[in-house]
Amino acid sequence: MTQEQEQALRHFETRVRQLILHCGELARENERLAAEVEKRDGIIAQKDKDFAELRREFDSLKIARMIEVTGGDVKAARQRINTIIHEIDKSIALLNV
Repeated sequence: MTQEQEQALRHFETRVRQLILHCGELARENERLAAEVEKRDGIIAQKDKDFAELRREFDSLKIARMIEVTGGDVKAARQRINTIIHEIDKSIALLNV
């Protein structure tokens, strides 16, 4: 083997070692990023659950305010409750068709 060939072989070996090291670094970075994605997916899932719960609470509050009785307004409150019940009955009837 000539001097030039040996030098080319050493250069090639050096480049292969560098590529192996770089591949290891990329694998570690990939693992780190995958863990970060998994962590953020968990956070997003929890936020979605929190949002759904807050939405249910908000809907309940809207209904409670809609039928809220203030200062002897019992007749109006009963009227609102009857209207709501009537709408629910109509919805159930439509579902049964």
